Amino acid sequence: MEKIGYFDEDYFLYWDEIDFCTRARKAGFSIAIVNRLSILHHSDEVRSNSLNKSKTFLYYQYCNQFLFARKVYGPIIGTLFISIRFVVFFREFINHILKKQWIYAKIMTLGFIRGILNEKGISNIPL
Repeated sequence: MEKIGYFDEDYFLYWDEIDFCTRARKAGFSIAIVNRLSILHHSDEVRSNSLNKSKTFLYYQYCNQFLFARKVYGPIIGTLFISIRFVVFFREFINHILKKQWIYAKIMTLGFIRGILNEKGISNIPL
């Protein structure tokens, strides 16, 4: 932690662990998976099946990818990274539209747009 710092609070949720591991790898640390370790999330975990919590996940998943790309890759490679991520966004967006899940399509688009506008930290998400 002294060498690479703590988790970046600009993320609030999602992409923070990827940013942390990227900084660790750049500092010469190895990243490993420990299969015998398990973490239990609180019952109110944000990726549950409830509509509001799924909206929270979608928003931050798409918003924070821009922060990560800008911070880690810079303007040129970051733009390429976001271009590739746009394909993922578009596929999921179309899937929600085809299923008539308008609120999911709306919230992920809001996250995507706010990410482009460089919004950081906790956001006011219309739940």
